[in-house]
Amino acid sequence: MKFCQLSWLMLFSLLIFLWNDTAAQVPRTMNYQGRLTDNAGEPVEDGDYTIFFKIYDAAEDGSILWSSDRMIVGVEDGMFSVRLGPFQNTLFSSDSSRWLGITVLGDDEIYPRTQLVTVPYAFYAKESAPSTPIMWSGGCSSHGQLVGLLTYCTDVEDFNTASGYLNVTPGGTFTVETAGYYRINAWTANLSALAAHATVIKNGSPIYENSYNTQGDWVTLMADVTWYFESGDTFRVDYYSNSGDYNYYSYDGSCCYSRLQVTYVGP
Repeated sequence: MKFCQLSWLMLFSLLIFLWNDTAAQVPRTMNYQGRLTDNAGEPVEDGDYTIFFKIYDAAEDGSILWSSDRMIVGVEDGMFSVRLGPFQNTLFSSDSSRWLGITVLGDDEIYPRTQLVTVPYAFYAKESAPSTPIMWSGGCSSHGQLVGLLTYCTDVEDFNTASGYLNVTPGGTFTVETAGYYRINAWTANLSALAAHATVIKNGSPIYENSYNTQGDWVTLMADVTWYFESGDTFRVDYYSNSGDYNYYSYDGSCCYSRLQVTYVGP
């Protein structure tokens, strides 16, 4: 099967891990979300695919600057999400352009390659620049299985400097007031004996999901994604089990059970 790439659906997140050196704020890894389609533009069948990722210094030919190991990637409705890296500290240190090549096992590399432009990744924050501060941090004070809302609530605030950027309701809905890239970083300990899912919802539709199939308590589940939002867009985070129950431990501001943080990355 020949795979094609819809470039406008290739969206990215970053700032997953930072260099230990406080003077170097460029991320060593990044999340990559994309969509696999066939030559007719239809999503490929759901399932696990073996995919290889490479970063080049040119749109065609060129030198390979970084390559992944064989990655088994789950694809649903054509959509997939992977974490790429770690990268060597010189990979994005120059002002030269970089291109991402994607190859599904048994097929040629998808053409064209995806250019890794600077703005979506905030690689403009060079090693001498300060890191982007978190503008909202908090969580839900209610036990997950007792919450009647369809979201992870946000009724506890550690701090909120998001005025003019986000409107945050205690029910867990964020409304964007300033367009740009926002990093949404949420984590919790599982409370369910079933497989669990963490989903980021934009304007009523999922844009990111992280799942695990380990049963039992005290298994951490994270949602970490950077996405572009227009003014007026909304987003929220859902945590749920296969039975549809909500399965996160509560957060009271003094415990590490769960937390949600949002950062404005840039325009």
